[in-house]
Amino acid sequence: LSLFAAWFIRRPATPEKTYGYFRVEILAALLNGVSLVVIALLVFYESYQRFLSPEAIKTREMIVIGVAGLAANVVSASVLHGSHQHSLNIRGAFLHVLGDILGSIAVIFAGIAIGVWGFFWADPTASALVSVLILVSAWKLVRDSVMILLEGTPAHVNVSVMTRELSAVPGVHSVHDLHVWTLTSGVHVMTCHAVVAPGESVNDVLEELNKVSRERYKVAHTTIQIEDPNICQGTNHMCRRVAER
Repeated sequence: LSLFAAWFIRRPATPEKTYGYFRVEILAALLNGVSLVVIALLVFYESYQRFLSPEAIKTREMIVIGVAGLAANVVSASVLHGSHQHSLNIRGAFLHVLGDILGSIAVIFAGIAIGVWGFFWADPTASALVSVLILVSAWKLVRDSVMILLEGTPAHVNVSVMTRELSAVPGVHSVHDLHVWTLTSGVHVMTCHAVVAPGESVNDVLEELNKVSRERYKVAHTTIQIEDPNICQGTNHMCRRVAER
C-alpha cells in the first residue's frame, strides 16, 4: 500500500485535481494506521485468551522463526529509517515493520523463558506488551493523518504568532483571515489577506511576506490577497473598514 501510494502521488496535476494526488499518501498512512490499531487489538485479545488457556509451545521452532523474522525485518527497517520522519506514508510502513521487529523479539524472549524456566505466561505477556506499544504508535499515525485530512493547522505553526509576525513586515498595515494547512507530508500551504499601507511597493511587501512564511514556517505555497486600508472590505459577508494604526 505504501509503495503504491509513493508511486501514485507522482502523477501530474489535472484541471480537476489542481493539487495533484498528494493526499493519496495521507490516505495510505491512515489505512496503515487503522490496520495497525486493529492488529494490535487482535493480538491483545489473543494474548488474553492465552492467559486463560495456555497452550503447549514448541520453543525451539519458536525461537528459530523469531530470529529469522527479526533479521528480515531489521533489513527492512534500515531501508525505511530516516525517510519515515518526513513522510506519513513511509512512517506507516515503518511502523508495520517495527511492529514485526517487536513481535520477533517478544517471540525470542518468550521462547527462551518457556524453554529454560517453564514460564508459559511469558508468551501472552510479551504479546500484550507489544500490542500496547503498536497501539500507541498507530494511534498517533491515525491522529496525524486525520489532522491533515481535516486541514488542521500544522503543529509547528501558531496562527496568532504568525499573524503578528506578518503584520510586522514593513509596509503591512495588518493581516487577517490567515489559514495554514498541510497538503501532504512536509508541504504546507497558507492563505491570508494583507492590508498594505498606501504608497508602499506591493511587490516588495509580497516578497517579504513570502520570505517570512517560507523561512520561519516552512510554507511551500502561499496565496496572499492585497487590500487597501481605505477600501471597505467584505469578510464573512460583513463589510468592514480596516481601522488605521
